[in-house]
Amino acid sequence: VADSGPAEQGAPHLSGANGAANSNSFSQHMLWFSFFQIVQSGRQIVATMCGHLFCSGCLPVALETVGECPTCRMELTPDLYFPIYI
Repeated sequence: VADSGPAEQGAPHLSGANGAANSNSFSQHMLWFSFFQIVQSGRQIVATMCGHLFCSGCLPVALETVGECPTCRMELTPDLYFPIYI
């Protein structure tokens, strides 16, 4: 699912002190937006096959870096999540 929404504005930086991404910063980033803020920012809420919900801008970053669900660590690929329409 590609994200063409506006807005990395106000989102926390995802890299650690040495510039490398770390899993703790992914958790913080995932929680940054409430669902209302996700929708208001022009992004979508997406669900993984393991049932967890994320921002459409956050999950692809996590999958590119670690290849697993940030919540339960199930191995995921980009074809294993889909948009939720509320």
